[in-house]
Amino acid sequence: MRYGPFALLALSFTIAACGAVTPASPDGAGPPGRGHVAFGDGTAVFRIAASPGATPEDVSALVGAGGGAPERRLNLSPGGTTYVFETGDLGCATGTCVAVAPVADPAAAALIAPGGAPVDGAEGRSAVDDAGTLVVFAASGGPHDRDLFVTRRAGSGWGAPLLITAASPHAWNDTPSLSADASHLVFDCGPTANAGAGGSICEVGVDGSELAVVVGPADAPAAIASAGPVHHAAYAGDELVFEADWDGERVWRLGAGGPRPVGAVDNDNSPCALADGRVASLYLGRPGNTDGWHELKLMAADGRELAMLVVGRDLVDEGLGCGG
Repeated sequence: MRYGPFALLALSFTIAACGAVTPASPDGAGPPGRGHVAFGDGTAVFRIAASPGATPEDVSALVGAGGGAPERRLNLSPGGTTYVFETGDLGCATGTCVAVAPVADPAAAALIAPGGAPVDGAEGRSAVDDAGTLVVFAASGGPHDRDLFVTRRAGSGWGAPLLITAASPHAWNDTPSLSADASHLVFDCGPTANAGAGGSICEVGVDGSELAVVVGPADAPAAIASAGPVHHAAYAGDELVFEADWDGERVWRLGAGGPRPVGAVDNDNSPCALADGRVASLYLGRPGNTDGWHELKLMAADGRELAMLVVGRDLVDEGLGCGG
């Protein structure tokens, strides 16, 4: 059997647990200060440059909203060239539908219609490749309560959805995040909805092959007293970043030496990683944040805080998108 990137990594950290722990990796080798982060506040969706002092860009306004349900669950392709999001506009008949748009021309946004039918009310954040020709979305209709499906652009339309989580050991499968080459994705998988009790992180190829559980509550370090669910994973070079409710909500990295904590000790959520190694997260612990709002934080790869990118606004904790 050929293992996916993190199925093999999971095997390696099991072995490494008997020896020395791999030290924290340095910041990535990519050029600093590049890349963007996508987020929403419940009324619109935004993209912001991953640089201190940057101003958020209102993507909803650029798409040209037409009075339907507001855009939500904005995600970026790994290279930052394409958006995927949900909207009540663009011809969506009911609720919200999944749409894609080139970052260079958001007004060219269009609904995806796998097999000719728009994805109406996707059940979780979607993911898209850099070319805007492959979309992963969550929906019912598979063998589980919720599954992941892939659709590919076919001429002027979209191909019939391909079920890729048939082999999942869990009932709930959603929140995909694509690898840089769009060959694999990591996603939330668990016995309960919304990253509840028992929530783990799985990986699968975009063709549905190589599905494996990568990390779960049982993989918490021995020093952890309360090992809750793990969720909201994203690729970070040769590693993975994710949120774990392990003695508090915190961002963790998974490498060959096993999981290790990064960033704040609590109330740090839903990370994504930029190409140069930096990590964005939704943080509730900024001094002065007396309202308990989710604000946007930027960290170095080792967890050192670099900047607060968005403060004084309560962002929706449905996941962040990093690209570029």
